[in-house]
Amino acid sequence: MFGDNLLTGSLPVELSKLHNLSALELYQDRFSGPIPPELGQLRNLERLLLSDNYLVGFIPPQIGKLEQLVTFNISSNRLSGRIPYELGNCTRLRRLDLSRNQFTGDLPHELGKLVNLELLKLSDNRFSGPIPSTLGGLSRLTELQTGGNFFSGSIPPVELGQLVSLQIALNISHNSLSGTIPDNLGNLQMLESLYLNDNQLYGEIPVSIGKLMSLMKSQEDRLASALYVARGRMK
Repeated sequence: MFGDNLLTGSLPVELSKLHNLSALELYQDRFSGPIPPELGQLRNLERLLLSDNYLVGFIPPQIGKLEQLVTFNISSNRLSGRIPYELGNCTRLRRLDLSRNQFTGDLPHELGKLVNLELLKLSDNRFSGPIPSTLGGLSRLTELQTGGNFFSGSIPPVELGQLVSLQIALNISHNSLSGTIPDNLGNLQMLESLYLNDNQLYGEIPVSIGKLMSLMKSQEDRLASALYVARGRMK
């Protein structure tokens, strides 16, 4: 564990020789360069934390070989490209944070295979296309953050309403989503924070949303304000 230091340079390929390693925590340093594909050889790795560095390049598909991985955090770097579909092989993952990078393209449907996920953060990237309906199978999610991207199309009408374990937040704000708000979001009875602002949504707030007793009052007011602006722009 070497996190929260002032370490610099590239991540050494030789780390891949530490075959019994269960945790590699190199967050909040000044590492640069790519993520070595050789890290995929660390088959016993459970925690891979590389956040808050200056890493560039792509997520190596070899990361999908880390079948024991529980936590994968590469947030706040300068990584780019598409999310490899091989990441869906890491089915033990509980926490996946890819936020605050420069990732692009559609989300791979294979993310729906990560059925043990409790936290999924994709915010502040350049993702586009629809929100995959396969995310509706992530029944253990307590927090879903997809704000600050270029997602388009409608809010999945049934699938997001199936995420009844969502509690901390559902954030799909600052995208290019359109259409109406699905009534099924009213199924998220434990939800405390809901962010739908800065999209192209229209219509009325479903009555079911008003029955989400766990929603913080401030978030409820913010939602109403955002939708009111959206209605005002309808032609």
